Amino acid sequence: MLSRKSKAIASPVIFLLSSLGLTSTGPNALVVIGGMCLSLAATLCLFANLIPGFGARYGRLIPTFSLLSNVPLTINGIFMVQGGMATGHTGLAVAGACLALSNAVFYGSANLRGFLGKISAKAHAHYSMVAGLLIAVAGAALFNPVLTFIGFGYVMEASLRKRPMPAPAEEMEPEIAA
Repeated sequence: MLSRKSKAIASPVIFLLSSLGLTSTGPNALVVIGGMCLSLAATLCLFANLIPGFGARYGRLIPTFSLLSNVPLTINGIFMVQGGMATGHTGLAVAGACLALSNAVFYGSANLRGFLGKISAKAHAHYSMVAGLLIAVAGAALFNPVLTFIGFGYVMEASLRKRPMPAPAEEMEPEIAA
C-alpha cells in the first residue's frame, strides 16, 4: 500500500508522464512542452512542500501550476480536432476531443476547485477517474498503447486516492491495555 506522501506525489508525476505521452500524438510538440513544463513546476513545488520547515510556502503553487498546465494541453486537443477534421482522420478528431474535454472540463474543474480550496481528495479522485478514462479512449482512437496505458494509470492512481487511508503507525495513539 502506498503512503500518503507517495499518493500525493503520484498525481503530478502521472500528469507529467501523460504530457510526455501526448507529445507523441501530434505535431503540437511546442504546445505540449508548455504543459509539461508547468506540470514539472507543480511537481517541483510538491517535492519542495514535503521538506519540513522549507516548503510550506510552496503548497499554494501546486494547484496554480496544475491549473495553468491544463491550458496548453487543452489547446493541443483542440489542434488535434482541427487536424483530424482537415485530414479526414476520424481517430485524431475523436482523440483530440477526448483530450480537450479531459483537460478543460475534468482536470480543469478539479484544479480550479483545488486552487480555490473547495474540493476534497475524494472529489478530485472522481474527476481524475473520468479524465483518465477519456485519455484512455483517446489512446484507443489513435491506436496508441502508450496513451491508453497512461489513461488507465490515471484511473488506477485516482482509485488509490479515493479509498480512505488508515493513519500510519507513527500517527496512531498507542492503545492502553486495561
